[in-house]
Amino acid sequence: ELKADKRIVGGWHHVVAMITADLEMRIYVDGQRLATGFSQGLVSHDPAQALEVGADASTAVGNYDSPNNFTGIIDEVRVYFKSFDDAAVAKRFTDGAELSDEAVLAVSFDDGSARDHSLSRNNGTVEGGEPVEGKVGKALKFTASASASTSTKAAGSKKGKAKAAN
Repeated sequence: ELKADKRIVGGWHHVVAMITADLEMRIYVDGQRLATGFSQGLVSHDPAQALEVGADASTAVGNYDSPNNFTGIIDEVRVYFKSFDDAAVAKRFTDGAELSDEAVLAVSFDDGSARDHSLSRNNGTVEGGEPVEGKVGKALKFTASASASTSTKAAGSKKGKAKAAN
């Protein structure tokens, strides 16, 4: 379990979570590292389930209960199969500098879809998320009581068929 002391309330926030090659877990909010812990391992193969954003439809893989729904607006989601140092994360928050051109998933929600703009083209689906104005372009608004999620399969070289369970 990894928790940060700072609670995220109101306004736009840039959130980064990663696991490094040496199994260090890190959580950053607005460019600052707020929590560090250690993982028992890395994902060694493509997950059987799609990545769900905005809701977790009874597929908990950690110490929490499903469904675990998010309330708020998500503007952009990116997944990389690499980790970054504190300076790179801070720079991304400060000036929007790209972390890497090797994202395996890059979804902006600008067109109201879960279309993957990375070279992997792991396109997903959106169910119940409402398109709204984002910090940059469009975003998706999720309500915890509603059945809403976007999902996609973020596989290294494979295209996964996205299927939202909510």
